[in-house]
Amino acid sequence: MRARSDAPILSRVRESARSALHVAVNEEPRRTGGEGWGWCPAVGLLAALGLLILACANTAARHGAAWPWNGFWVGLLLIFVPIAARLLSSSANRQERLGLAALLGVGLFLVKVLQYPTDFRYADELMHWRTADDILQMGRLHRPNPVLPVSPLFPGLENLTTAVASLSGLSIFAAGTIVLGVARLTLVLALFHLYESISGSARVAGLGVLLYAANPNFLFFGVQFAYESLALPLTTVALFALVRRDRRDGSMLPSTVLACLALAAVVTTHHVTTYMAVLVLGLWALVDAIFRRWRAPGRLDPVGMLVILVVAGAAWLIFAANLVVGYLAPKISKSAEELLRFMAREESGRELFQAVGGELPPLWERLAGFGATGLTLLVLPPGLLVLWVRHRRTSAALALGCLALAYPGSLALRFTSTGAELANRATSFLFLALAFVLALTFAAAAQLRPFRGLGRAVLVGWIAVIFVGGPIVGWARWARLPGPYLVSADARSIEAESLAAAHWARAVLGPNNRMAADRANRLLMLSYGRQFTTTSLSSGGINVGWVYFAREIRPKEREMLRKLRVDYLLVDQRLTQGLPQSGTYFERGEPNSKTHTQPMDPGMLAKFDHLDGVSRLYDSGNIQIYDVRGYLRDP
Repeated sequence: MRARSDAPILSRVRESARSALHVAVNEEPRRTGGEGWGWCPAVGLLAALGLLILACANTAARHGAAWPWNGFWVGLLLIFVPIAARLLSSSANRQERLGLAALLGVGLFLVKVLQYPTDFRYADELMHWRTADDILQMGRLHRPNPVLPVSPLFPGLENLTTAVASLSGLSIFAAGTIVLGVARLTLVLALFHLYESISGSARVAGLGVLLYAANPNFLFFGVQFAYESLALPLTTVALFALVRRDRRDGSMLPSTVLACLALAAVVTTHHVTTYMAVLVLGLWALVDAIFRRWRAPGRLDPVGMLVILVVAGAAWLIFAANLVVGYLAPKISKSAEELLRFMAREESGRELFQAVGGELPPLWERLAGFGATGLTLLVLPPGLLVLWVRHRRTSAALALGCLALAYPGSLALRFTSTGAELANRATSFLFLALAFVLALTFAAAAQLRPFRGLGRAVLVGWIAVIFVGGPIVGWARWARLPGPYLVSADARSIEAESLAAAHWARAVLGPNNRMAADRANRLLMLSYGRQFTTTSLSSGGINVGWVYFAREIRPKEREMLRKLRVDYLLVDQRLTQGLPQSGTYFERGEPNSKTHTQPMDPGMLAKFDHLDGVSRLYDSGNIQIYDVRGYLRDP
């Protein structure tokens, strides 16, 4: 009797759940205000206020104040949270959602611009700046770049930047900032239209852009002056064009041409993005073949575009960029080796959030980082369920669902030293799929009764935690704000004295002298100083760090300098003031690389003053530049 009495209750529960799922995945939010920008202007004012707070925080941080850390998060959340609230709302129309997506992309792009508003400071930016400057100065492509040899082989970003600079008379920095801003806007708009074309929902599209902005690379790494910052938007445009060409509205030919042009630009802009595009299209083609019987009539086969991309990528690799194999293979193989050793318990693994010297970020940041990852994983299964129920007849949606499953697996790489970098960079690509799946979950939840009205604040808070965790997981704490000098901390190591030395070298020594220097000064001498700075990549594996760490210059160190054919040698006394924040003073492979426990001994840097035939040409107090040509000349 009890089982019989429970049956109607269970039946009603099942019916309610089925009804809720049906509403969540099939019902587009109602339109209450017709077309218009809705709350965009008001939300834009809040975003502007957030940027003002961030600008003040950056200025205060440069003078060593403590409060900017709170200002950083307040400013970011003022930009993000109001946009999240409106994108979750059922009253926002499509135009407002599109405007909010654009506002989010541009607003968060300006966060990075405000950090260093006068010149490029990130390590990758200075490498690509040199490639762009070579094109401007010499009018030729593929000039050698000793620090990043593959950069001149993929000159898409630099070609576009130098074209803008040549036509406008702007500097490389100004032209590059414009190109990056347009690329960021293109990315968010293409994402919106891609997700909307697949899901048929503007709400899912807006939430997809919102959640993609929570990936660890979106705030800083994804808008630096580097080839991925342009290649990823181009890939997104190509994917949108391929999805759109399935429509029977006469858009097949224009969409196919747009996809081909975008993918051709990707092939000549960035190697990794090209291979990730091959992976996405290959997965799409595989899923399409497996579930062909469920495919909607008239859908087009992605195999043809996959073949075109593979042929183009292989041709560029073979005939123009064969250095890529030697550049990427060691990193991939070492990551795989470290992961296998970690899984076999032969290594203890990398301690998460652990900085050089044992420093840890505040407890709340560590909890937010773990919480963001946990909440993301928690939302993933419901999103896959909604995708299967609503979009299983769309092979592009199924392909995104399969790619999103790679995200949990990529987390294992974060426990290894080399793999952590690969896992972090992979999030830019994995979130293309993951953000779509998560958006399906939140769009469905927002339709359920418990999450309407004030209950929707729970969803906004949930997404905000995922967003806050992005910069915490993907970007070192000391790198999020400008500030006083830090040792080997990329942008935080670049200040007036180092810039003055680089400009002096260009003006007095002339360009393309072979120069040895530490990590930060090497980048400045390469870019603004236009010197040929030596690295193990450009010198057959010889690591100049061993010369600097030697207590004295013996025949072995002298022979290393001869093989490097060094003309000038730079010494920065500040290397003795602290541990390298990046893990190395010079480059990987130096003594105690990534495991330094104490700063360099001042005696290691003083030894060059006592060598016969060595002349000190420049001395600014902390930085000395030596002419070692006489010392290395054959007796």
